Amino acid sequence: MLAGPGVPGMAVLDFQNALSMENAGVKKEIIQNFLDLHHLLIKEATSVLNTEEYKNKVAESYKNWKEKQSAETLNTLIKGTDEQVIKGMQNQYGAFHTKWWRFFLMYDPAKDLEKLTIPVLALNGEKDRQVDPKTNLPAIESALKKSKSRNYKTIELPGLNHLFQHCTQCTLEEYGILEETFSPEALKIMGDWIKEVVKE
Repeated sequence: MLAGPGVPGMAVLDFQNALSMENAGVKKEIIQNFLDLHHLLIKEATSVLNTEEYKNKVAESYKNWKEKQSAETLNTLIKGTDEQVIKGMQNQYGAFHTKWWRFFLMYDPAKDLEKLTIPVLALNGEKDRQVDPKTNLPAIESALKKSKSRNYKTIELPGLNHLFQHCTQCTLEEYGILEETFSPEALKIMGDWIKEVVKE
């Protein structure tokens, strides 16, 4: 498993959103206020498939959420008029109507990991900004402990990003700029592990 998730897609998406907001200097309390609305709108997008009903739900949820927020939260998160914000949310969250997004958000990889009987090597870069190693590797290991696999290993690799490149800024934008395509250390770990498994 290369930078694979061990938690449901919703948790992966929460990590990505929270990290980008933290990097922008947004307070944790305000990030949580955003996530509360975000979760509500995703729930509606994945369950209310009628277009008009969905649009009405978004408008209603946003207005109810807004009434409970502080001026600081609103000044930080809301840009534009209510009409503009609601229309933007209707369009943005409409993407979650698709089967792929509904699967990604609700799928829990731990349930399938628990069914494995084969050897497993799970690698994650320490600087991964898409799949958090501190959350996902322990979840993968926990699931594998419940499996029938007796040969598994999880490793967090220092200084590597989501694509297993040594990074400096460690942002998504840096992927295509870095000359390294894949860390030699990661390749060696994979090769050594495969040789060891084949011996058995």
